[in-house]
Amino acid sequence: LFIYIQQQKKSPLTVMTPYHSKNLHQKLKPFSSFTHEGYLGMLKFIQTDQVLTKIKKSFRSEGFENFVLEKQINSFVFGFGTDLYTLEKETDLIQLLFGPLDVKTLDFMSAETQEKLSQLLPLPLWIWGGDSI
Repeated sequence: LFIYIQQQKKSPLTVMTPYHSKNLHQKLKPFSSFTHEGYLGMLKFIQTDQVLTKIKKSFRSEGFENFVLEKQINSFVFGFGTDLYTLEKETDLIQLLFGPLDVKTLDFMSAETQEKLSQLLPLPLWIWGGDSI
């Protein structure tokens, strides 16, 4: 498809892919003259309670009933059951939930929690309608 598009346009083609599309990255690498890893955009919670409720619902619908995600006065608490962690900045939480932070590279949480979180993170906005909140 990309070759066809490039032939039709008769010019270089730029392709942006999500961080978690590892297989696609591997397939495109031999054809790439330039690769840049960075942010495509930035997110900011406007209605934090609604976003957190939707994220908790997403985790629970996948069978993680004891998932905790709460806004405190100056921090965010998340985890499973009593295995809870605190993040001071909203930006850190957003990067954890939506990327580019990889849960498995964070050394402050247990391996069990890393494994559980990595099953759903980063969250794909377009699947559960987060882009409309």
